Order: sequence, then C-alpha cells, then structure tokens
Amino acid sequence: MNEKYKHARHVVWHPNVHRYFGEQLYYLLIQMSEYVPTRKSSGGTQTKTALDKIHDLLEKCGAHGHCIYEVFGDVDILVRVWLDGARYEILGNSLRAEPTVKNVILFISDREEYLWAKIKGNWKEIGTSEIVKKYTDISEHLHIPEDDDRWKNLWDEGFILKPIGDTKIDAQDVNGENKEIKFFSFLHLVQKLVTQPWQVVSIIEKRIRELDINVEGLSLYFGNSQLGNCLLKGTTYDYYDIYKLVVEGFHTTDLESPPHTYLVASPSWHEADDLVPPGPYTNINAKRIISFANIPFSAVANIHINDPKMRQLLEAYDAISPLLAVDEERLLTLFVSGLLDNDVNTIEMGLMFLFRIEKYMNRYFFDRLALSNPGKNIDKLIANTIDNLQKEFELKQKKEDYNPPTNVKKFTLKDFAVFLGILCKESEVAEVIDKDWKRDIEITINLRNDMAHGRLDKLITDWANFMKRVAPAMLLYYNLWRWMNKTISNKQDVDNTK
Repeated sequence: MNEKYKHARHVVWHPNVHRYFGEQLYYLLIQMSEYVPTRKSSGGTQTKTALDKIHDLLEKCGAHGHCIYEVFGDVDILVRVWLDGARYEILGNSLRAEPTVKNVILFISDREEYLWAKIKGNWKEIGTSEIVKKYTDISEHLHIPEDDDRWKNLWDEGFILKPIGDTKIDAQDVNGENKEIKFFSFLHLVQKLVTQPWQVVSIIEKRIRELDINVEGLSLYFGNSQLGNCLLKGTTYDYYDIYKLVVEGFHTTDLESPPHTYLVASPSWHEADDLVPPGPYTNINAKRIISFANIPFSAVANIHINDPKMRQLLEAYDAISPLLAVDEERLLTLFVSGLLDNDVNTIEMGLMFLFRIEKYMNRYFFDRLALSNPGKNIDKLIANTIDNLQKEFELKQKKEDYNPPTNVKKFTLKDFAVFLGILCKESEVAEVIDKDWKRDIEITINLRNDMAHGRLDKLITDWANFMKRVAPAMLLYYNLWRWMNKTISNKQDVDNTK
C-alpha cells in the first residue's frame, strides 16, 4: 500500500466528509473473462492475479480509497470505492478498455448506516457547515501518522468513526490463519422499507437478538442496482449466521425478490477508506487545460482545487483558453508543468518561442502584405512608411550616431512595433493587420527583456498574470506561424502556374 495512505486502513471517515469532498460511494461487481485466482506459491509469494489487475487500475485512476475482494458467486471481484465524478469517469473508461473485464454491475449508495460504528453526535448534526469549518484541519490531517493525537480531535468532532467496543471476531484455525467470513448481501426491499431506512435497521437489530446471530461490522447501504436497492455487509465465522440474518431475518413481505449474497473467497483483500481531496479534475476548466497540456493524472490527482497553484491556473483560464485551439507545439505543457513543479527552467524553455517571432516577422511579414494586396504598390507604401519611421525614431532617440534600419528584412521587434503603429493608419492595408499586433509585439519585447534581466523568478510567483501576458504573445506567434505556411503555399501555387 502507498506509504502516503497507510493510515487509511484503520480510519473510516464519516460519509458526509466524503460527500463534502465531492465523492460518491460505489460498489462494483466485476466479472472477468480471464480469471486468475489468488494462490500462494510454495515460497509464500503470489503471482499476478485478477485481483492485482483491478487493484492496479484503481490506483492508477487515483482511486486510493477502495476495498477490493475476491468473491464466490456469479462475479469474481467486488470493489467498494469512494469517487468524485472525474475519477469515476476515468475508472469507467479504464475498466472498459481492460480486455480481461467481461462485465461490471454497479451499485450506487445514496445513504449509509454503520451499525458497527460509534458516532459522536447525531448524523444529522454533522452537516456541510461543520465540515466547511473544519476543512483546513481535515486537510492537514490526511497524511499524519495514525498515532498522532490530532486523529483524536477528528474523532471528537465526529469526522471519523470508531467501532463500538472491542468485539472484533478473531477466529483462527490450528495454523493460525484468520477464518473470518465477510459477506455482501444485496436485498430488493419493498418500497415502504426503502423510504424508511431506520425501520430496516430496527428489523436487523431485532432479528440479531431473536435469532442469536453473531455478526460484526454490519453496514447498510441504500441505493440502486440491478441486484437490489439495499446492500447488507458484515463479518462472521459461521455460515449459518449469514443464513439466519439474510434468509430468515427478512420476511417474504419485506422483499421484492430473493437476496443475492457474495462471500469473500480469499484473505488477500485490500481495505482503505482514504479521503482524497478534490483535485483539478473536478473543475471542467482546470481539466481542459491540464488534459491538453498532457499533465499525468498522478501529478495532479491530490492537488486540491483550492490550492494556490490551481487558483492561479483557473484565474488564467480566460487568457489561456484561446490557445487550446492553436497550440500545435504544445507550449502550454511547459508553462503548466513549470507552475505545478515550481520549475523556472521549464517555463524559460516555453518562452523560447519569443525569439522566433522576430525571425518570422522578418521573413514573411512583407510577403504576406504583398499577397494580401495584389495590384497595389506595396513597395512605395513601405518606402513612405520607412521615411515616417525614421522621423519617428529621430524624434525619440535624439542621438547623433543613430541610424534607423532602412532594410525591412533587418527590422528588430522594436522597429516593427513602431512600423505597425504607422502602417495601420493606412486604410488600404489595415485590414491585413490585427489591431492588437502592435500591443502584442510590445508585450513580446517586454517579456524578452524580463528574461534577459533575470526577472522571471519574481514574475512567475504571480503565474496567472504572467500567463495573461504570455498568451497574447503566443497567439501572435501562431498567427505568424500560419502566415508562414500560407505564404509558402501561395508562392508554390504561383510558381506552379508559370
């Protein structure tokens, strides 16, 4: 088990805490087309089994808070797992893509009644407002050691549950192996009982007393499935106790159809009730950016959506979103990775496109003007504009040795910024130039200066505003990139007609 989650084997969170974090409880009953049961080899080790495969899928999907069992019956593996919507979708896709998974039966729990648990306060009193108030404290407790006193505080507040007394069954055979029998019974209750869960609890408690049934860890789950609308889970060491509870315990008038019961077939189960705070995949905008940037799920699964990095990512969404349609070089991967890893070098790599903008402007800008304005004297317009450009420079620079460029192919970005300001006043070519190009070139110049003067470290502490500056420069870069391709294509068409 992952060291990060080792405490969770012994901790059960109140269901309201899971739901506050956007999680829903699911039971998955999985039929395998190629089933390899768990067996111990002569050396005491285990080969890769069907159980291992499903466990690996759950872990890769970030579904750490799961219990998984091999069972007897018409299904092979039973999984209990709390998932938010994003992890549920990812897990569903993974199971469908797994060739050895034949079928999955789903039970979705809407309400849980833990008959085994000692709960501080009343269930109804542990509401969202209390959880919100204690949220920061809970977040800090997720990965602390099990014996830390702070766990007691969570118990006192009702956020984690404890067993009633110390009555855990511990039946062992002569070889010292535990002989607990864990069972899952799906019941199709009549509608009257479904709407009155407390009455079902009362029936079970009464039958246990009347029939002298020895069971522990009883839990009731009310929900929906093709197997029934209620799941009864418990542990015993006598098969007859299961019969008395499930078959004799409910009258035929209580059930719409006979129960479906599954027994755990091997002791190699995994049990955990990890609380996984909602990560960026619970927000559609964050999910779009991170998915597009090819950030692995494992790198972000446990970053809370309120983490400062996630807040910056979302704050920059409006500026970044236009790039998703044009970012063919996947530059966003570098910027988002740099944010998540606090890596300035990765962000510097992403900014290398700034130096290609000047190259593209020099090579293709004037060819593009000529192609977009056939029949017009572009050369004359350029000459007149350069004269104005020279006068503009002379007024601003006031240096005796200043010689503004006369060859447009050697323009710097600063030259282009002034040039565009003059050029866009000419109505005959204004429609070719985006009105924000001058601004975007000036942004590019400033970003390059920031890199040259070592100001990048400070800038990316406010990553959202930094990306609001980068995005326009990136869009300019991709506009020029498309111009380049179109110019080359048009020139080839012209050459082919000669």
